[in-house]
Amino acid sequence: MNKLTSTRLNLSILSDKNDPKTIKKCISYVADIFKIEQEIRSITHNMNQNMFKKSNSYYKLLFDFIKEQNRVNETNYYLELNQEIDWVNISSEIKMNLYRIIQEASNNINKHSKAKKAIISIVLDEKNICLSITDNGIGFCTLKKRDGIGIQNIEQRVKKLNGTIIIRSISNKSTTINISIPI
Repeated sequence: MNKLTSTRLNLSILSDKNDPKTIKKCISYVADIFKIEQEIRSITHNMNQNMFKKSNSYYKLLFDFIKEQNRVNETNYYLELNQEIDWVNISSEIKMNLYRIIQEASNNINKHSKAKKAIISIVLDEKNICLSITDNGIGFCTLKKRDGIGIQNIEQRVKKLNGTIIIRSISNKSTTINISIPI
């Protein structure tokens, strides 16, 4: 935070001066921002890895997330988990990315779908962990280029895990995201 504050203050001079000398001086601060980004990324990655290593914490983390969604949003969320999943044997990377995908999809549902109900389901299918997220909202055209980055972030996470993703949406009826990730 100190580095960010310092960089912000150093860049604030641009609001008063924008001569070539000042701009040249401020360019170096852009590199500082990149270094700060890398440091934050490293710290959060380490925190996430530790958070998802605990044996029973992932199960609780998912239920707590759903509980919070139901508390603060109009959509009623339901979580269906295959009880045979041994979360201890699922890699921290998979658990972290599944959790982030669920967060991103829930954010999209809350912001855009006008859904009354959303079901998040995680099951085992032979050598894959399968995540399905379905809502009964207004849907969207899956072929249309989207302005936001939510779906793009989900797709990138699935690709990173060598998984597959299928998105189906029916106008004024529902949207379903089906993801399969090898474990």
